[in-house]
Amino acid sequence: MKILLISGTMQSGKTIVRKLLNDYAFTCIVNPPIKEIDFDKLINNNKNLALFFNIDNPIQAKNYIEFKNHLRLKNVVKSLFLDVNDEVLRRRLKEARRQHSYNVKGNTLINKELKNIYKFTNLVKAEADIIIDTSRLNPSQLRTKVTALLGLKNFGKLTFDFTSFGFKNGMITDADFVIDVRFLDNPFYYPELKYKTGLDKKVSDFVLNNKAAKKYVLGIINLLDISAPLYKRDNRTHVIVAIGCTGGEHRSVAIVEYLAKHYQKLGFQTLRSHRDINLRKKSK
Repeated sequence: MKILLISGTMQSGKTIVRKLLNDYAFTCIVNPPIKEIDFDKLINNNKNLALFFNIDNPIQAKNYIEFKNHLRLKNVVKSLFLDVNDEVLRRRLKEARRQHSYNVKGNTLINKELKNIYKFTNLVKAEADIIIDTSRLNPSQLRTKVTALLGLKNFGKLTFDFTSFGFKNGMITDADFVIDVRFLDNPFYYPELKYKTGLDKKVSDFVLNNKAAKKYVLGIINLLDISAPLYKRDNRTHVIVAIGCTGGEHRSVAIVEYLAKHYQKLGFQTLRSHRDINLRKKSK
């Protein structure tokens, strides 16, 4: 069991670290209510747990330190604090997509409110096992540093997460790759296939035995084969590949099934899902 406690200043990279730990199969919880959650049950039900805290007042700082000390009585706990200098903090606040209430004018520390917050985060910083100054780190460098310091290097294999979807029902917004297969012959227009899905062998054979489809699927495999070691080098372990057709029930489903089986045979961890398959029995 690994229990990680992550805190730090704003704009220091906590979101990047959370996504990294998600890739390594950690259960990540942001600002858990310390006084309300049954942490013994939570720990027992999760192999690896990462708790993220935003500390901006003395009560939160006090509760966090007491909570960490309590956890250490029975568990192996490691705490990580992410820091950033004032100059980079000002720049990141200006560049952030979400507007902050802090005034970023001038060259002094943002404002009195932020100075007060720093008093409390510094209490937590003094208690941390690992402190990382992220001021000069880009996201890739931060992931590499955290991976090394937390000993995650060989924690898990690369997982390909394949999902089918229909463009008419909206895009998959969190995918690393979105691949369009709407130009392939559509089983929907064949009465004997229309009410089946890509999980049916007849539909799958129709889609995958097409000469253009074979060539295109091979191109997808070549792309993923090239990308896999690059993702690993960047300490990414979870890659979402979304395959889209018009309705998300025929072509995309068949290709997702094929790709998932292909990479599973090669030793990759694979996940597969079909967002838009209508599981209700359809009348023929």
